[in-house]
Amino acid sequence: MNWRKYRYYIALGWLLKTAVILAFVWAGPAHAQKKHSTISEKTILAFYKAAFKDPNFENLVMSLPEYKAFWGDADGAAQFLEEEKLRYEWIFANFQADKDTLEIKTTIGVALMDNAKGKALRLVFPGATEKIPPHFPYNLGEIWVTVLLNDIEKFYNIPVSDEEFSRMKTLLPEIGKAYPLKTVFNYRIAKVQSDEPVVINGTPQWMMLGDIGHIEIAGDEGLTNFNKIVWEYNAPWYLSEGEVDLLKMLNNK
Repeated sequence: MNWRKYRYYIALGWLLKTAVILAFVWAGPAHAQKKHSTISEKTILAFYKAAFKDPNFENLVMSLPEYKAFWGDADGAAQFLEEEKLRYEWIFANFQADKDTLEIKTTIGVALMDNAKGKALRLVFPGATEKIPPHFPYNLGEIWVTVLLNDIEKFYNIPVSDEEFSRMKTLLPEIGKAYPLKTVFNYRIAKVQSDEPVVINGTPQWMMLGDIGHIEIAGDEGLTNFNKIVWEYNAPWYLSEGEVDLLKMLNNK
């Protein structure tokens, strides 16, 4: 991907997308053997790991609003700093950029189409155009990383079979209507731009490109049955977090 080609377009997209992109900034499930982390925390620390840069963990924590809320409470601030610094160090040390996947949770428009071109599922990314690719910004304190997904345009229009169409129509009854649905992308880091950030609206943004391993589109407001999965995709190489953890355990034996 030509990073420079997208600088101007992403800057425009950043201004256009005030309503959408990360409606769901959820923390991943906690496991007894793991430190909890939010999607933003893991994304930022994974960027540093993939870029072969050691973050200044102390500065990261001190830039957080939660730390600044301890103003006037030196003991509380010191305890928070130490605990969060150790947690960030653990997350950073245990992330393997060549094996582990990251997550994007967002809301996109999903429409069922039936026209001369055939039956398809159309994904509409708010703020994206032919020139502005979907992009997903995350921040930790004052550090911003914008994630782009490689070959995401392949999923703008997804051909579906007659059987799939019939099933989806029970969930998306109005043909051509873009329903706002929760969507999860799991991706593996393909490339990071670590030489210099892109300045967007006055804010330096580090760029990270990911290869899509898994997509899951499920319900949200407007869906007939919000417990149903509308569509799911798995790349041939994709392993779930549990499968990756199992392989790590086997390799360590």
